[in-house]
Amino acid sequence: MRLEDSEFKILAKNKPFVLTALKAMPKKHYAWVDFSEVQEAKNLAEALSAWSFSVLSDEHDNVNAIDFGADKLGNEKEMLTAIASWVEDGSFLEFRGEDGRTWRWSFSGGKMKELRAKLVWEE
Repeated sequence: MRLEDSEFKILAKNKPFVLTALKAMPKKHYAWVDFSEVQEAKNLAEALSAWSFSVLSDEHDNVNAIDFGADKLGNEKEMLTAIASWVEDGSFLEFRGEDGRTWRWSFSGGKMKELRAKLVWEE
């Protein structure tokens, strides 16, 4: 799968809460994630790196962009649901799977929801 498009923002003041939420996730097997890296992370960027995400921050230390570097879908939906309370409304991550399916994880009101794309051919 690959990240096709995104708008993703976490305010600097919320980064410690997001890190705490990631570390508080149930200690179980997550596909493609070494959860000990999450537990040992000193900052949000390190914790998200364990999930194959890299973040970019602006001059005020707000996360203002995110990228995904893995090839396969694992438990990212669980992780993003765990941090949704601190992701700014209007944020989204749009993915295309190996099978060509496209979906978007959208954030609003402290929740994440999955939206499915519908392709329509028109003249």
